[in-house]
Amino acid sequence: SLVKALFESCQYGHGEIVGLLLNFCQKRGITILESRNESDHTPLMVASQNKYSDIVDLLLQAGADLHAKKGTLDAAPFWLGVSSGSKSVVQKLYNSCNDLIFERDQDGRTPLFFSSGSVMRFLVKNGASVHVVD
Repeated sequence: SLVKALFESCQYGHGEIVGLLLNFCQKRGITILESRNESDHTPLMVASQNKYSDIVDLLLQAGADLHAKKGTLDAAPFWLGVSSGSKSVVQKLYNSCNDLIFERDQDGRTPLFFSSGSVMRFLVKNGASVHVVD
């Protein structure tokens, strides 16, 4: 199915196939962008978690919902990108919505809590507070 092909392409980094699928579906009015897999993730969540910034970019350009989440906030695309440690994914998502760095999960933690290395530096440079406590 088209949905399965999209998820597998997002999981394994096949950006060209993602682009072709999105184009094919858009031309035919087929909605697959916000489909959910068996883990209740969207294609954007899968691409974010697997560090594929080129696919994240394609999905965002196609109108993917970067606020979609699975249960808790820490399963939203931005949080998955932060947890994956991919600065390029985090940058793409941040550029689409700067307020993402200020969101809090159900325990009051911000994405900075889950970050490290270059992602942590990026978040702090862009306004994430190191003084937030949960």
